[in-house]
Amino acid sequence: MHSVGCLACHTIDGKGNQQPFSGGDLSSIGDKRNETWLFNWLSDPAKLNKDHRMPVVKLSTDERRQLAYALAALKQAKLSTGQKPTSDKQSIAAGQKLIAQARCAACHTIPGIEKPNLQISDLTKPVTNWNNSCLAETPDLKQGRPAYRTIDRDAVKAYLAASYNSPSPENEFDRGRYVLEQRNCIYCHERDRHEGITQIAGQMAKFDPALAGQSEAMIPPALTAVGDKLKHEALAEAVSGQQKTLRMPWLRVRMPRFEHTEADKQALLGYLVSHDRVPDDGPRQPGFMVESLEKDRAQLLIAGQTITGAKGFSCISCHELGDYKPRNVALGTRGSNLLMLGKRMRKEYFLRWVHNPLRIVPGMEMPALKKSVPKVLGGDINRQLDAIWLGLNDPQFKVPTNPSVVEQFFTVAAGEPARIVRDVFTNPKETGGGYVPRAFAVGFDNGHNMLFDLDQFSLVQWTLGDLARQRTEGKSWYWDMAGTPIVTGYNRGFEFVLAKAGKEPLQVVYPHLENGSAGTLRSYDSQGNRITLNYELNFKIGDQIQTVAVTETFEPLRGQDKGSGWQRDIKATNLPTGYDLYVGRPRFSKSIGSPTISDLTRPDEKWLHISDNYSHEYIKATGGKQDRVALTLNYLCELKVDGLDVKIKPEPNQTLEKVTSAPGFDGVRLPLDRGIMPTAMAWRNDGTLIFTSLKGDVYLAKDTNGDGVEDEMTLFEEGLSAPFGIVADGSDIIVSHKPEVLRLSDTDGDGRADKRTIVASGWGFNDNYHDWASGCIRDSKGNLYIGLGSDYAQMKRPDDQIHWRGKILKITYNGNIEVLGHAFRYPTGLAINSKDEIFISDQQGVQNTFNEINFLIPGKAYGVPSQSDLRNKENLEETRAAIQVPHPWTRSVNGLTCIPKQFSYASLFDHGLGCEYNNRFLIRFTQQKVGDSVQGATYYFTRADIPPDEFNFTGPMSVAVSPQGDIYVGSIHDSGWLGGRNTGSIVKLTPNGNLPNGIKELRATADGFELEFFSPVDAKKAADKEAYTIAGYTRVWSGSYASPDSGRYKVEVEGVTLSDDHKTVRLKVNELKEKFVYEVNCQQIGTGDEKLFPVTGHYSMNRIPE
Repeated sequence: MHSVGCLACHTIDGKGNQQPFSGGDLSSIGDKRNETWLFNWLSDPAKLNKDHRMPVVKLSTDERRQLAYALAALKQAKLSTGQKPTSDKQSIAAGQKLIAQARCAACHTIPGIEKPNLQISDLTKPVTNWNNSCLAETPDLKQGRPAYRTIDRDAVKAYLAASYNSPSPENEFDRGRYVLEQRNCIYCHERDRHEGITQIAGQMAKFDPALAGQSEAMIPPALTAVGDKLKHEALAEAVSGQQKTLRMPWLRVRMPRFEHTEADKQALLGYLVSHDRVPDDGPRQPGFMVESLEKDRAQLLIAGQTITGAKGFSCISCHELGDYKPRNVALGTRGSNLLMLGKRMRKEYFLRWVHNPLRIVPGMEMPALKKSVPKVLGGDINRQLDAIWLGLNDPQFKVPTNPSVVEQFFTVAAGEPARIVRDVFTNPKETGGGYVPRAFAVGFDNGHNMLFDLDQFSLVQWTLGDLARQRTEGKSWYWDMAGTPIVTGYNRGFEFVLAKAGKEPLQVVYPHLENGSAGTLRSYDSQGNRITLNYELNFKIGDQIQTVAVTETFEPLRGQDKGSGWQRDIKATNLPTGYDLYVGRPRFSKSIGSPTISDLTRPDEKWLHISDNYSHEYIKATGGKQDRVALTLNYLCELKVDGLDVKIKPEPNQTLEKVTSAPGFDGVRLPLDRGIMPTAMAWRNDGTLIFTSLKGDVYLAKDTNGDGVEDEMTLFEEGLSAPFGIVADGSDIIVSHKPEVLRLSDTDGDGRADKRTIVASGWGFNDNYHDWASGCIRDSKGNLYIGLGSDYAQMKRPDDQIHWRGKILKITYNGNIEVLGHAFRYPTGLAINSKDEIFISDQQGVQNTFNEINFLIPGKAYGVPSQSDLRNKENLEETRAAIQVPHPWTRSVNGLTCIPKQFSYASLFDHGLGCEYNNRFLIRFTQQKVGDSVQGATYYFTRADIPPDEFNFTGPMSVAVSPQGDIYVGSIHDSGWLGGRNTGSIVKLTPNGNLPNGIKELRATADGFELEFFSPVDAKKAADKEAYTIAGYTRVWSGSYASPDSGRYKVEVEGVTLSDDHKTVRLKVNELKEKFVYEVNCQQIGTGDEKLFPVTGHYSMNRIPE
């Protein structure tokens, strides 16, 4: 009621507009009308009064109902309720007579009463007696003539006197102006000197707490120069409130729908155009109107994308473009959707507007575009503005990327080295559709980019402009190519085929797919803008698999007289005897910039069509030897893009923050950029901290000022696919990310990886965000171990994408892969102790009733069969987790580590640490071997009850112990789980020698438990049975995601025995049950006033010791 625009025409309790054509006061409307009548009136006024002037306000049914109730509650008169209208015929007749005498029907429509036949006075002649007219001081009750005391009677008399004998005929211009005023348009919209509803919006923002700070949302767009701004059809829709789309959905105020007569509508349109439009030959016509040639259209389209983006005028900071919406824009600066605005707006107005908005609408926030973007279109501002107009109105326009609304934005400026992205990419329909999980995207410094599919080993996209952008969609992370596609309208397919030698092929041999891939990536290098890719392709000839080795080199083309492009050099060896290799190009139906894809040495060579192939056409690779061939392809178009930098606001320098949640440690948050999301950490031999980020980066972090705190990080590698494991190997770094395990090498010593060698790959992989490859850890013999996220819930996942999902893999130093463990859900954390024993965390959820820490036994399965297990009916027998971590004490236990020998607190050697993400603390775990099985207990390692004025972890995801014995905790804030921004931090915990006494280890015995403490406890306190409480419970999965506790019972302590050194308490209990979890608590039984921490242990009783 206060915000949608009602007060532009009405008043309520003195607030609102009261003008000659207003709708009246609503302060007591509830005294006259009930909510049902008001709802019907708001829905369709014509049903209640065919002569109404009320427009239909665009409201949802719920909004209309809410408004009707609010209006019905506006009452001032103290009227009795519950009385029915009288049915006395005499009273009704008397009332009808009074209405007729007062001639109410002369102005009002009253059912059952006809309009009276009146002798209308001729006002073109002088009035002899004003006291006998409606302008008299008093009414004439006998004649039923009213008196209008509140109007300016002298002004009316003056007007009539001036019109005697020669009344001015109403012209269309004046009639249109009258319509504009009669519809109250200028009391809602700003126009020329009229301020519209602006002041009322400000009053409402102060008066109504729900509207505080929302005044800009209650002000509709200005109508100043609207007749110059809009094309005729768009203007006609606008003045009637019949727009097909909602251009400014963030506004609270609503444009109502008017039912103008055709004459009124045409008069209004004529007035707006006649008053506002600048003639084509007018003196104010700007000199910056340019008309581009059709041959320049494609280049202008590319320029328009650059200029509207972050490299230019950054229109995307405030305006919507199609489905794109800017982030965090103040209400007063939000702009309407610019895409295809030429359907409604005139180009002449657009150019006048962008050149100087303040000249048209004073106070407008939009800046004037008078200073050109350097380099683009020769720095000519007039051509740049024309390019914006052309681009925004071209269906091929690719909305530029706003760095502030995406996770990452990759672009390559002139002179910069090429950039590579290996994460999952989306692929639009016009370039074949779907996703590219094993992607290889490259951006060159001349603006050309390519997206290569490492499953099919074929080109998917060729674009011009920015390289790529990363975004989140719920919990999933994706990359999109950010530039304009050069060729579109084709299907994806194989680029490499074999055909029998000696004749033009009619049939070919396509690559052989195994586990969804046509081959194996071996390595890739980058040297400046030269990218080399080495891989093997598999072809099935007869019943034999033949492997063809391929080396491809990609680099930008330099010195082109016309246009720009890139070159692709292909060398293949080990071809099967009697076969030729053919390389394809897409059979596209649409393009921009007249592109060509041709053989460098045979530009006019005919490309062949294969009868069963509609995606590509092919050309034969040639060479001196039959098994060694080569081909160089040039990808050229008649377009160029200016290599401009993107100006991104730098992150503020971080300050040291003390973290106080770890008893026995001095904690500090490293002063590093909070954009990191650390997923794994390790150290080089020189003490350099290395870590991976969920965003795909690998960083080196160093202490530059000698204070023992890493304060500077440098980027070693970027663009990986959710790396979750890292190991230092001499000067190399080994990283596990979704598609493979990589060895990263810096061969030229510049601090950046330039050679990447595949250590292991071959598992099923698609765009599902659960397809992690976690780890990696290394044993004493140099073997690596990783865990693969399961596909257990993906019932329709293709067979060629399920290989090894949900498994633990052992990777030997020479690259052999062995499956060690099966049926894990999401094995996020892997840890190895001094005995090369491996522990694996798994997540609570379907079939896992608790969070788990599993002790890896080769060949065993751990309870959540993957799709390959289910379809092959194997690995279905569950090995129970060594430790069932209580839930919801923990909700998501992720990274693990085992404490090494160099740790300051020797009593914790080989204990495990785990990261509890949601509740933001670390757990500690210990193991106990009982017969041939392993079980154990978990404890608090850091406090969870942190006061608001102290600092804690952001959300622990990874943990590691440095060679110096410090614990590093990598935390993330994931928007998919918690909303907000994707951020992170690293906390360093340094032992301070004050580790509190508390439970060191909880062990099971045949008749109870042993609690071993770090230091002696008070003998008297410890001997009291009442100092201990024990509860047992279990969980049984019944099909749902979560499983409740069941079988809970209280365990009675029957006896207490204290060891001679007062460090171990043995509890004898009345009953133990296998496959139960026991929560064992002790009171503060320490010596003196010491506070024990931890005082609780959670033991998983898989088997009762004998």
